[in-house]
Amino acid sequence: MDQLKGFLRDSGISYVPMGDSLGGRPVDPSCYKNGHVIYEEVRNREFFQAGIRRIRTALERNLRICLMCSEGKPEDCHRSKLIGATLDAMGVQVIHIGIQEEEIPQKEVIARLAPAQSSFFGIKLESRKAYRVRKAERTSD
Repeated sequence: MDQLKGFLRDSGISYVPMGDSLGGRPVDPSCYKNGHVIYEEVRNREFFQAGIRRIRTALERNLRICLMCSEGKPEDCHRSKLIGATLDAMGVQVIHIGIQEEEIPQKEVIARLAPAQSSFFGIKLESRKAYRVRKAERTSD
């Protein structure tokens, strides 16, 4: 992490850690069910809403924002299912960088998830761990 911070600083880019408000593993235990992060619970928490407000404020100041984590595929990451979905609903253009360094619009990432996540009432976005558990349950029947 120190290398990244140093590289960014040397490149004139500010690094602002926001894992406490926008991270994929919230510290609030009420955001979990059976060990899985429930994005709807996170979305309703003040810590998450405060993080989104910080991003909106930066965008209003015409700052460019880059949210990073260790996931290579945006459809596997909470950034698309939680943060990206929230910002997209607010009219913010969200572009993800794929594993081939291609730019992928938020709506395309969500479209990739739709077949695996659709339900009778529409798409419900969940953590990747929850998908794996549900898939394992279906294949063991």
